[in-house]
This record gives sequence, structure tokens and C-alpha cells, in this order.
Amino acid sequence: MSFLQFVEKHLGLIYCWPRNILKHLFIDPPTYPTTMTLVKFFYGNAIPVEIAVQLFQACNDEETFDLAQHFFYYYATWENQEDATHLVI
Repeated sequence: MSFLQFVEKHLGLIYCWPRNILKHLFIDPPTYPTTMTLVKFFYGNAIPVEIAVQLFQACNDEETFDLAQHFFYYYATWENQEDATHLVI
């Protein structure tokens, strides 16, 4: 099963995802703000960080090591704040 198939199994068909997520994942060159949007989307929808990073890397040729680490950092930050309220916007 591919990373995209795994994520689609949990989130529904890719055609139903928000347009900005698809644009950031497949079209836009990755930046910290666009990557943060993807991190919030995947984290908020309970996609494991390893799958989210691998999907990000597979779908975007211009991703960098720093941006991939961005996923791990924010996932870890949010997971370690058990008492804090977290809203994905």
C-alpha cells in the first residue's frame, strides 16, 4: 500500500481534500508556512508523522531535510502538551 493510499484510507479520496492542501502538497514549492499548513492538516487528522513526512517527500521534489524535520518537531510538540487545548486551523 502506498503512502497516498494509506492516507486516503483514513481521510477519504484525495479529490475530497481541501484545495489548499493539495496545492501545498503537489504544486507549491515548500516553504515553512505551507509546510506548517500540511503539518496541521495531517496531525489534526491523526495521520502518523512517519507517513505524513514520507507522503510529503514523495509528492514534492523540492522538499528539504529542514522542512521534513518541521513535521517531527511540531508533532512532538503537540503530542507532549497533553493538558493544552489544540485546535487545527
